[in-house]
Amino acid sequence: MLRRLLDAEQLFCDVPDFGRHLAVVLASRLHRVTTFLGDLQAQFADQPGTLGLVPIVLDELLSQGRDGLDLGSDREPDAPY
Repeated sequence: MLRRLLDAEQLFCDVPDFGRHLAVVLASRLHRVTTFLGDLQAQFADQPGTLGLVPIVLDELLSQGRDGLDLGSDREPDAPY
């Protein structure tokens, strides 16, 4: 299910527990992704050939700084965030 939220600030005021719920959901997703990436690194660490590059690529992706990230939106290039 997908919903568009027009006034996030009002939602956080109306439903104070929403922020905690959102934090728990995001932390859970981050934990799963981090665990999955760790498993991938361990699984392919000693593989020859292209599969052996998986840990190297993951390390490179994880070590990149946020300087090059474009946090804007293609749909809304002048968004107020």
